[in-house]
Amino acid sequence: MLTFPEMIAVYRRRASLSQTALAERLGWKQPRLSLLETGRQQPTAADVLVICTELQIPVADAMRAVGHAVGAA
Repeated sequence: MLTFPEMIAVYRRRASLSQTALAERLGWKQPRLSLLETGRQQPTAADVLVICTELQIPVADAMRAVGHAVGAA
């Protein structure tokens, strides 16, 4: 199972988007996306939902991945 940061990277690359391009689509600055994609920052539920919507990541899979990360901490 992929971690949520891995999901962001994989789906972003599949969409042929740079971090900067995805961040712009989300209304964010690139450093915020970088922190989430590298796992240095935990996403909020709202972060997960907007990323999933933009990258077409199944929300249930993402929430499971986030839950595993939180449970492991």
